[in-house]
Amino acid sequence: MIKLYLYEILEYYDGILLFVGKDRFGSKYICSLYEDEEEAQEYYLSIRISDERLTELFDHKVDLRTVLLHPEIDHEYFKIDWDGPEYFKAERFPEGFSPSENMLPEEGYMCQSQSMVNELSGYMNERKSPVFTIGANDSSGSHTISASVASKLLKDFTTLYGATRSEYHTNIEVVSTQAASFNFVLSVKEELLPLFDRISPETEASLNRIEHLFSLMEHGDLSGEEIKKREYDALVSIAKTYSENNLSLKFGYITSSSDTFVKKSYINSTDISNFVSRIESSQEIDEHTDQEAIGTFEKCDNNTGDWIFVTNSNERISGKSERSALSGIVISEEQYSIRYKVTSSTNSSTGQEKKTNHLIDHKPLEKESFP
Repeated sequence: MIKLYLYEILEYYDGILLFVGKDRFGSKYICSLYEDEEEAQEYYLSIRISDERLTELFDHKVDLRTVLLHPEIDHEYFKIDWDGPEYFKAERFPEGFSPSENMLPEEGYMCQSQSMVNELSGYMNERKSPVFTIGANDSSGSHTISASVASKLLKDFTTLYGATRSEYHTNIEVVSTQAASFNFVLSVKEELLPLFDRISPETEASLNRIEHLFSLMEHGDLSGEEIKKREYDALVSIAKTYSENNLSLKFGYITSSSDTFVKKSYINSTDISNFVSRIESSQEIDEHTDQEAIGTFEKCDNNTGDWIFVTNSNERISGKSERSALSGIVISEEQYSIRYKVTSSTNSSTGQEKKTNHLIDHKPLEKESFP
């Protein structure tokens, strides 16, 4: 017998109809109420479920019936019964068990976590401004990413949000983080409309636009899409960061503090990587001759490969490199001679041109060699 703790109630009507349970090892179980006709007793049909599968369920990518009919561990089902004021007990059904029709919800039955709805509504009521979330799932389930990656994602998302506005707008603040699911809760510095505490039409249009752009990422196709250059650059940058770190993307928002559901997007890491591959394969690359410069490094990020170099004539050059190539560089204090290659890429789907500087090598200069 396995002892389960009540983790989250998903449906309640004169009792708990659907909930997520958790065992002492941290495994989660989705538990759906049914009536045993022979015993005239109510139990819960249950399977183990991963965070990623739960996210698909809450995002309405799959219905509850399908989840229960196709457990992630083949043919593993549990019978759940109440076991006192704090616990449920789970007993494994015999090998070869298959749930009967009366144990299953109707086809197309959807549900979602109410905790996110309540949390976003609470922040919206408290701050009287629009709130939404951007987050990540890592493949190992550690719910951690490096600070530099998180910082870049927030910067790129802020850029994407600003690009969707009629006037560039970046007044976004981090309100909270959700460690268990790795979400940033963000707030826009603007007042809600007084009627029903609703966000402005322009903000709603921006969030809808971002949801649409993320759906393009999921399906991997930008052909025929009218997209502004700032939107395109930010979207591709976001996709590459998620892809390089093997992360899945989560995005959610509400339009009013009285909303009963969260509009959500979830794009798994495989779809994001496929999107990046399609973008890169659709680019026509024109490589230019190597360039040289002398000056100091202003920034070097070993996690992303980003660098910024300031020449002695005060020209700022930024670019990319292999992550290992930046190790050992001293920021601001030492002078370096660098060599880099400029590449121009034209996206055949959008016709947009982008230039990138790729660092080839660098060497510190002796003080007597300073120009």
